[in-house]
Amino acid sequence: MGATTSKNDVRKYVLCRFISKLSRINDLLMPIGHYQKNYIMPIHQHHNKSEESRPVGDSSHQEPASQQSSVQFEDNRPEAFQLRQLRDASSQQSATSFIDNRPEAIVQRQLQANMKSGQAIEMAHPGLVKTPGKQLIRETEPMVQRRQNIMLPPQGEGVVQMLIEGYKPGTLRKDYIVMRGLTAKQRAYVQMLHDDDEDNVFSVEDARAEAIEERPGAGDELEEEEMELEEEEEEALNPYSWDVMKQAAFTSADVIIQSIVKNFGHPTQAVTKIYMDLGDRIGKEVNGKPSAALSKGLVTEIYQVLDAQIPLHFGENPFLTSAWQGNLKAYKGGKKEKQLYAVLRTKLTKDLVGIKDSVGDFNKILHAVSGRPPEAHHFLFKAIYGKEATMHLNLGLVERSPREKDYGPGQHELMHYIASGASKDKFKVLTNQFTQVYNQWVKDRYGQWLLKPLK
Repeated sequence: MGATTSKNDVRKYVLCRFISKLSRINDLLMPIGHYQKNYIMPIHQHHNKSEESRPVGDSSHQEPASQQSSVQFEDNRPEAFQLRQLRDASSQQSATSFIDNRPEAIVQRQLQANMKSGQAIEMAHPGLVKTPGKQLIRETEPMVQRRQNIMLPPQGEGVVQMLIEGYKPGTLRKDYIVMRGLTAKQRAYVQMLHDDDEDNVFSVEDARAEAIEERPGAGDELEEEEMELEEEEEEALNPYSWDVMKQAAFTSADVIIQSIVKNFGHPTQAVTKIYMDLGDRIGKEVNGKPSAALSKGLVTEIYQVLDAQIPLHFGENPFLTSAWQGNLKAYKGGKKEKQLYAVLRTKLTKDLVGIKDSVGDFNKILHAVSGRPPEAHHFLFKAIYGKEATMHLNLGLVERSPREKDYGPGQHELMHYIASGASKDKFKVLTNQFTQVYNQWVKDRYGQWLLKPLK
């Protein structure tokens, strides 16, 4: 009996020791399981619809009592403490590998990276592309409409300012095309759009139209007199501004069309003399030498001549720009250079015909000024620079003399006289000096070269 009892006691003792060890192992393992569960819960909760849909306070799902108690009573025995240290190090290392790669998360990270690095977020249109102060970007989209609700980062974080297309932030000068011909109140309204409207991007045409609509100038005689005085002062500063003997008998409420009417026509004798005198002086300095440098004074005067063409320039006048560039984009044929120019010139006639008043269409009335069709003049002759024959930055609308021998030179003939340096063969001779000056003028005004820089 004693021997049997002794064996039973041994068995009980061994069993108790085994149960004790299992309990210790369970105590060590439960904190690990609880830590891992708590660590991955935020990610799992995002995708686990059953848990997301469970009402707050629902007691149907509870943690086991053993896991609840493991948070309250942490095992601090040496072996458990070391095990937790190893476990923490491993968990921190693995945590860096969990990256949220959902599409919206990727976009958010890219946006944050751009903002931290100070990069500007570029808008998807040429009107807010980085441009010089007077550049009008119409090569890519001639008829630019207003665009709204453009999402941008907060102020100071690479913000692209909302403004009038093509102009830098700041004060718009009176001689900019967007301001020209407007009353003082209308110019102030355009400046307000340029400075303050953060929700829209305005094209030049839209800004002018809204200013005219919101600040009508009719009936304000004092303001009209002020505007006329300002225009006279501007013209007085440039002796090469066109003064014509016979304007087109056309009336339009559109100041852009009226600027063509005012500047297109057969020049007066006084203006003709000034242009021919400049051509003669250019010819003397060139003296048949392509490499001869023009004096600084002559270069300044040529700039004045080119500035005088702005109301009729295809790179400045919004109507001419839109018509020409729109036709160029719409063309799907295979013609190029001079042959393509002929096609576009025909289409321009149709655009002019499309503008009408009570007397007739605009093309017919411009034709009646001299009895010849209005000329799309190439500042750098298309016979020499064929690749630039269709570029709007190389074109201006000018009047042609009905007969130069009897009526004197028209606008077209005078521009050739200056470009050729008073050559007798002015329609075929283009001086290297004028080519360089015009190319630089285009770069200064529009921020791009018409030709590659010439040496």
